[in-house]
Amino acid sequence: MDLTHLNEALTGRYELEKEIGRGGMATVYRASDLRHGRQVAVKVLLEDVASWLGADRFLQEIRIAAQLQHPHILALFDSGTVGPRDGGTEILYYVMPLVHGESLRQMLVRRGRLDFDEAAAITDEVADGLGYAHRNGIVHRDIKPENILLSEGHAVIADFGIAKAVSTAGGRQLTRSGFPLGTPGYMSPEQAAGTTDLDARTDVYGLACVTYEMLVGDVPGVWLSERSLRDGTLHEVPAAHRAALSSLPQGVEAVLASAMSMSASTRTASPVDFARGLRSPVSPAKRRYSDTEAKGIIGRAASLEANSSGGDGMTIGGIKEIARDVNIPTRYVDEAAIALTPVRPIPARLLGLHASIDLSDSVPGEVPESELPVLLEMVQDTFGVTGRLEQTLGSGFLWQSGGRQVWDTRAKGRVSSVRVTPRQGLTKITIGEDQTHALGMMVGLGVVPIGMAVAMFESPSFAMFAVVAVLLGSAVAWWRQHWTKRKRVLADLMRRLKQHVVSTAAG
Repeated sequence: MDLTHLNEALTGRYELEKEIGRGGMATVYRASDLRHGRQVAVKVLLEDVASWLGADRFLQEIRIAAQLQHPHILALFDSGTVGPRDGGTEILYYVMPLVHGESLRQMLVRRGRLDFDEAAAITDEVADGLGYAHRNGIVHRDIKPENILLSEGHAVIADFGIAKAVSTAGGRQLTRSGFPLGTPGYMSPEQAAGTTDLDARTDVYGLACVTYEMLVGDVPGVWLSERSLRDGTLHEVPAAHRAALSSLPQGVEAVLASAMSMSASTRTASPVDFARGLRSPVSPAKRRYSDTEAKGIIGRAASLEANSSGGDGMTIGGIKEIARDVNIPTRYVDEAAIALTPVRPIPARLLGLHASIDLSDSVPGEVPESELPVLLEMVQDTFGVTGRLEQTLGSGFLWQSGGRQVWDTRAKGRVSSVRVTPRQGLTKITIGEDQTHALGMMVGLGVVPIGMAVAMFESPSFAMFAVVAVLLGSAVAWWRQHWTKRKRVLADLMRRLKQHVVSTAAG
């Protein structure tokens, strides 16, 4: 970035003195605010980033973030544009207070692990700021130690709303072009999967990872299985972290597990709830689940059992035993099992038509956690919908789309699911698709022309039966052709997923 050109363009407003930092999206300069006689930090977006963004839309989002006024959120003073030099890209910048302190990252590098009370105090203040922003409809999306500044002994969240502004203005193009809209190690699974409709639970995940790092000295480095959520023990984290985790007050590890759940639906609902949980942890054996939480956990367990074609599923009785252990009413198990029982339309059964496709295969090697977002993107591109990302019982993931009770035009009447399960040196991939709704729609629409054909004849005759047979035969032939074509699409997805697992597991 040409400092001379920037100072010429900002004459009378700011005087940039020197570069004090550089990140993935911006360069930071210490500067003098000439109008108000104060020191400030001016962040200038990198030219490659600015080239993707429309200035009007970006500045509009910045203005929304500037409305946040809270003692634990770094204020946003100003924003604007600098005209391009030599026909280049228009430069976008924003101005914040210059904090005379250090970032949480600098503190962790200097000191290593923090004691529990100090870490919990920082978490309290960050959670307070996040809670205020969430109540005002703004999600940070990039909570990490670099964005938590320590000023006069208190935590202040920096860059609030900037990731949202970039995400809104640039969308998925930025992500696909290599610009992070979150930071690996602190990024929630739904954010890594490309979901843009994020809520407070994304910031809960990031804050939990930051708190984990303060207490352990390193980030978890993995996404947790539902076993960790159920047991309140972080089974997947490196063995080197275990001693630090074991030294924490009883119940804190379970609070961390809940806040880092791979599925947003079972994650701690708010940053404030997470911070309170650290101070007053509840043993997982005594925890009382809400109806929504309990039904979500049991629904996924029963789904795994219903779709299992081998040894990967649990028995319904086993799921009930787990439910009793964590104080979840066992009636939810029966309700979930009934809801997952497929219903086939009688006409389809009589005509010998298939309403579902089920593919399953295993390949050698366990796919790394870091490759799960790549597999998710392949799945989403194939089905054309974002879907829902859920955690199975064990590592890996369960992705689902469509709905059983409504006609989903985006899913075209399909209830689709893809499960990837790394276990015991193998990765099992299961792809399922239930098209009961689509088939039912076809049968329903087919009644109209058949009824019209019958009405054309005054009495039953050979001609009438011939017309009905032709119409019915055409519908059956069309459905079989459609089903075969769809099966080829899913088989191709299976092939590509297997190839990627083999190549990454080997690497």
